[in-house]
Amino acid sequence: MMNDQFSLVQLIMAILSSSVVSSSVTSLFSRRQNVATVDATVRNTLGEVIADLRNQIDFLNKQILSALSREKEYMVLMTDTTKENNSLRAELTASQLSIRHLEGLKQKYELKLANYETIKKRAEAH
Repeated sequence: MMNDQFSLVQLIMAILSSSVVSSSVTSLFSRRQNVATVDATVRNTLGEVIADLRNQIDFLNKQILSALSREKEYMVLMTDTTKENNSLRAELTASQLSIRHLEGLKQKYELKLANYETIKKRAEAH
């Protein structure tokens, strides 16, 4: 009976030890598989984040190029407007000078007219 008990204990120990070894091996492989799965998930997620950031950068680059193009157009318009403004100022200054000259001539002729009228009145009075 002792041999039967011993072999029963041996059998139980063998079963238990094989299940411990089996669970240890399963746990080890499972852990490696979990680490590999986590690594793959992280790589995929980072890949998606990088792709999204690249898309955003491309979009922003297009907006920057568009803004620079508009800025160049505005600079051309501002340059043209400044040239026209300067030209109009020059014309205005010339017109103001002409008006002053004409006002001076008007005053000169008004004085001459007044003198002639005075001379005419003296001649008529005599």
